Amino acid sequence: MANEEQLKRLLESIKEENRCKSWNEWRKENPRIQIFLRNVDLQNANLRNAHLQRADLQNANLENASIQDAHLQNANLLGANLQGASLRSANLQDTCLKDVNLQYSNLQDANLQGANLQRASLQATNLRVANLRDANLKDINLQNANLQGANLRGANLQEASLRKADLTQVDLCDTKLQDADLQDANLQNANIQRANLERAILKKTYLRSANLEESNLQNANLSGAELLGAKLSKAQLQNTNFQNANLREACLEKANLEMADLQRSSLCQSKLGYANLRKTNLEGSNLEGANLEEAHLQSANLGKAILKGAYLRGAHLQNANLQEANLQDAKLYKSNLQGANLKGANLKGAHLQEANLTKCFLIEANLERANMRKTSLVYADLRRANLRGADLQGAELLQENSPTSPSPKKNKSI
Repeated sequence: MANEEQLKRLLESIKEENRCKSWNEWRKENPRIQIFLRNVDLQNANLRNAHLQRADLQNANLENASIQDAHLQNANLLGANLQGASLRSANLQDTCLKDVNLQYSNLQDANLQGANLQRASLQATNLRVANLRDANLKDINLQNANLQGANLRGANLQEASLRKADLTQVDLCDTKLQDADLQDANLQNANIQRANLERAILKKTYLRSANLEESNLQNANLSGAELLGAKLSKAQLQNTNFQNANLREACLEKANLEMADLQRSSLCQSKLGYANLRKTNLEGSNLEGANLEEAHLQSANLGKAILKGAYLRGAHLQNANLQEANLQDAKLYKSNLQGANLKGANLKGAHLQEANLTKCFLIEANLERANMRKTSLVYADLRRANLRGADLQGAELLQENSPTSPSPKKNKSI
């Protein structure tokens, strides 16, 4: 229940020429008085600069109210209706806004640090450059909301709906975004370092030049996402879905992509040095010019992948599937391809010096003009392979069906 005397004082103050002046003075003179304004109807009220800190406004109707620059820190607005309200530059620090309706409201430049907005509806709300640091936004509805340049560092956005939200240049460092829905959202140039995005939905999300370093995206869905130039170094990406995603020029150095699905993704000119790509599905992906130095690709599926001119020095490709892959002019110095399947692969002009191709399947592979100096081809299957112009100087060749010899035969160029 509302305190009728307090409500009357507030309403009279609103009518004054200097709105809320007498109310604010009374609050300053009586700082210990608890304000009870539960269930009050203040629709369309002008509460600009009103001192309502610590006020109890549970279930209040503030629809379309003007509350710019108001002081609402530590207030209780549980279940209140603030649809269409203007709260621009308002101070809502540590305020309870659980289950509040803030649809189509204006919270631009508002201070919501530490506020509790759990299950609140902020659909199509303006939150540009708002401060939401450490706020509780669990299960919140922010669909189509404008959060450009907002500070959400350390906020809890678990299970939040951010579909089609504008999060350009937002600070999401150290945020909790597990199971959040960010489908079709715009996160260009967003700072998402060390954020937890486990199982998050990021289908067709725009993440161009976003910083996701050391973030956790395990089991997340990024199919069709735009990640051109994104930073994902040291990110946890196990079992993540990147099907048809654009990761061109992205940095994934030392990232963990074990068992990730990168089918038909674009990774041209990307940086994957020292990344963990064990058992990753890269079938049909485009890795032209990518840097995969010392990358771990054991048992990875690279069937029909484009690796033209890729840098794979010292890469670990044991038992990988590279069937019909295009490795033309690829740099594979000292790489380990033991037991790999390169049937029908294009290795024309590839650099395979000192590479390990032991027990490799090279049936019908094109090794024309390949540099295979000091390459180990022990027990490799080279049936119908094209070795025209290949340099095999110092290469080790020993066929499984050939007589046992003390040491593998060393050949010169063909």
